[in-house]
Amino acid sequence: GQNVNSYRYGDVDFPRLIERVSQIDGAERMRFATSHPKDLSPDLLRIIAGNEKICSHIHLAVQSGSNAILKAMNRNYTREHFISLITRAREIIGDPGIYTDIIVGYPGESEHDFEDTIDLVEQLRFDGVFCFKYSPREGTKAYELKDDISEEDKATRLIRLNALQKQIAFERNSKLIGSMQRILVEGPDKKRKAGHFMGRTDTNKIAIFHHKNQVSVGDMVDIRINEVSGMTLFGELI
Repeated sequence: GQNVNSYRYGDVDFPRLIERVSQIDGAERMRFATSHPKDLSPDLLRIIAGNEKICSHIHLAVQSGSNAILKAMNRNYTREHFISLITRAREIIGDPGIYTDIIVGYPGESEHDFEDTIDLVEQLRFDGVFCFKYSPREGTKAYELKDDISEEDKATRLIRLNALQKQIAFERNSKLIGSMQRILVEGPDKKRKAGHFMGRTDTNKIAIFHHKNQVSVGDMVDIRINEVSGMTLFGELI
């Protein structure tokens, strides 16, 4: 869903909703996406921190690191407010997996605006960034704007942003080498030989491990991380 943390039904807001869902028998893990910065409340962060069933994983779309572009997008927050949200999330939860979305080449985005986005990514050091080139979509307010950024500039900015995030993710993942991670098994890893399985950590990192015996989708297993890439953890079953 979009902006799920803005949910409200009567006196039940989103923190109360996920708290209720977590009480369902048999539900071992919950995660949600996507959150809007305007409704990422301290109450929600405290519930994530205090409930083992709710994953330490927040997908909070920033879209741009430039206040000028955020205003043009009608996002109703500033980069300073967004930084304060991520800082608070890390203070309350510890070290959650933080993921975001960013659009490059939005109409009117100058080189200075793009540098503000690069600076934000360097400062906040996300676990993952879903990066996109702006493209006009009929029916949106942005469709009325002039698409004045060349495809070449959009592509150059996208390549630079992806390269930066890949390095940051590798550096963050490298800190997990030697650690034990609990994995929810999603199935066999189709890119590798038989006996390799993939799953996700509590913080939504993809993990690959080898096991000579069959494991099943939905199993919770502990693995020790011995190798990483910018996107993936590799480990052995404990």
